[in-house]
Amino acid sequence: MRGISPALGRRQLHGKPPIKALPVPGDKFDILFFGGDEFSCQTLRKLEQAKDVWRTLDVVTQSDHQRARHGTKTVESPVKILAQELGLRCHFLPKEKAKMKTQTFPSPFDGGQHGPSQLLIVASLGRFIAWNVLKRFQSSRRLNLHPSMIPQYRGAAPIQWAIADGLATTGVSIIEVERVGMGYDVGDIWAQKPVVIPSGSTYATLMPILAGEGSELLLQVLRRMIEGSQVDSVEQDLKRVTQAPVIDSTVVVADWWRHDAQKIEQIARATIHQKPIFSYVFDGETTLQLHDVSVIPLSAHNGLLKRCGEATLNQVTGNLEVQCASGSQLAVQKVKQSSRKLMASKDWWVGVPMRKRPAGLLQFHMGPYTGPEIHPGFEVQSEPLTLKS
Repeated sequence: MRGISPALGRRQLHGKPPIKALPVPGDKFDILFFGGDEFSCQTLRKLEQAKDVWRTLDVVTQSDHQRARHGTKTVESPVKILAQELGLRCHFLPKEKAKMKTQTFPSPFDGGQHGPSQLLIVASLGRFIAWNVLKRFQSSRRLNLHPSMIPQYRGAAPIQWAIADGLATTGVSIIEVERVGMGYDVGDIWAQKPVVIPSGSTYATLMPILAGEGSELLLQVLRRMIEGSQVDSVEQDLKRVTQAPVIDSTVVVADWWRHDAQKIEQIARATIHQKPIFSYVFDGETTLQLHDVSVIPLSAHNGLLKRCGEATLNQVTGNLEVQCASGSQLAVQKVKQSSRKLMASKDWWVGVPMRKRPAGLLQFHMGPYTGPEIHPGFEVQSEPLTLKS
């Protein structure tokens, strides 16, 4: 079965008719490409270079928006910037969701039901596409490039969760796009490719690898369709579904009582580009971001640390050291306290009043996050989540 991993090939097809090739062998597609971030940009650039697969290539992305930080700033979608650089027509999703239901596009995507030459491709858009748009395309002409081995890690942050969960291998998938009511990333699978996660990967280093592999896989599928080769799709195995929800504060608040140092280090690498891992200090309201973290080898453990969340400064290395679950310890090279600049841990420690670190020890807290929702990949440790007295 071409374009599908061996594991998928052992599953039964769901009885849909074979995916139709183009009416005229060797013809090309009119592509409407939806994307919104750097992953999308890498895919779009590869697609634009593959002029053997498209006749027209239009781009759809988010509208400009205002960001109020140190003055109002207009933020442009990176996909918009790239589309303009490549000389491609660019269209914008309306800011109001209600208007998405009536959005239309110019020729060759105007009119009613589209034919087999019109193709919709999505790569990391970050928004649902209105059914009014989807229904105009044949179901076999709505493809989504997703950076995971679907049905694992459905959702908005598959790359981050693969790193946070400590996987050795992830992958890329080409799946059909279904209507909003069916959920994220639930469509039939057309093709997949596993990808090894290099040791020490962050989102910034793993994303380009997956974008490159995914783009090549997408082009392979499109070329087989143009050649007239049959490409079978398979249903997702619902028993293997896992989710990759949006990264929010419940994920990046350091849970010293549930997670060992390795887990916290993985989360830090996965989220540093968008939400650095943090903890609460002093009154339980002051936040402290933790940067450049690493696991301390057992042979180098600090004997002063006894309780989870307890921290001290290593005068030799200059690192802040914190006790984590399962008897593990974490080293922190740099920190950023609320409304202050990023600095070396030793410089921050010197500025902490002695009364707040009696006996050279400081207790971290979880603030309001006393019972965050734990991702299915997390292993819950035996120690309770509440602070010990």
